[in-house]
Amino acid sequence: MTLEYYKSAVCPRCAYTEMILKELQQEFRGLHIVTFDIATEYKRFRALGLRMVPALVSAETKKTWVIPRKAEIRDFVIEQMNK
Repeated sequence: MTLEYYKSAVCPRCAYTEMILKELQQEFRGLHIVTFDIATEYKRFRALGLRMVPALVSAETKKTWVIPRKAEIRDFVIEQMNK
């Protein structure tokens, strides 16, 4: 399964989310993350209707967090993998 991950290089919440996603890739071998930095992919980011980072996008679902938590990120990934 592939998830798109939208982040900003200057966002501490994004750095935390990225660390969690790397851990989840080790746990779920079928998980592929495509990372987009909004500094260079802003039009793509806005075209999806996203307004804040960090953001994860699967085929049909978008998820953002004000305060990302490991359990919430993991639950989102598992939910998307089970679709």
